[in-house]
Amino acid sequence: MSEPEKRTEPDPASDDPVLRAIQEALNEQARKEFSPRVVELWSHPRRRGTIDRPDGFARNRGICGDTMAVYLSLKNDRIVAARYETDGCGVTTACGEAITELAERKTLEEAFGISPRALLKDLGRLPRSHWHCCLLATTTLHNALANYLALHGDAAPERP
Repeated sequence: MSEPEKRTEPDPASDDPVLRAIQEALNEQARKEFSPRVVELWSHPRRRGTIDRPDGFARNRGICGDTMAVYLSLKNDRIVAARYETDGCGVTTACGEAITELAERKTLEEAFGISPRALLKDLGRLPRSHWHCCLLATTTLHNALANYLALHGDAAPERP
């Protein structure tokens, strides 16, 4: 009996000139609508993922139906690690990347001060139709911070 044929999926970006052309047209359109930072963050996410045994956690659903989860690790009331997960679009991914980047190394008070407007400013050019993604990211961060305070309050444990 012969082995079943192994199937590998072709890399559309390198194997099909039509798909390459479509992808390049989409990329060109994205570069017109969004800042280079937004495109970079959604194209190359670095902070996507979870934290085992997070000190603070929240999951929220945005008005568009996207969900985002934020995981925080704190030491002495300072965020030492922040990660996110989302089932959302590229802009929601970019917002998750940016909000966790902005939050790391901040105190609780400083992180609570990150507003949707501050996130929007950090991201640069973002069409108004996607501003709700900034609201989802900041709300989820603030809820994760509130979760941390609810669990640990003033007696937040010092992590080794």
